[in-house]
Amino acid sequence: MYNLIKIYSSCQERFIDYIYLVENKKLSGKEFFILLIYQSLFSSPFLAFVFFLLHPLPNNNELSE
Repeated sequence: MYNLIKIYSSCQERFIDYIYLVENKKLSGKEFFILLIYQSLFSSPFLAFVFFLLHPLPNNNELSE
């Protein structure tokens, strides 16, 4: 679980690095938005995966009650 959180935090650090590159004119606005879309496509399924790890589906006994 710690490794999953570490991966997600590294993605957020990468996003901050992208903002830094835009502010220093080393990354264009178009490239920034492409990277932003790429990161959101990666992080959404990752967050859903972590959510299901933390909150597993109910078993059959809980569903029948």
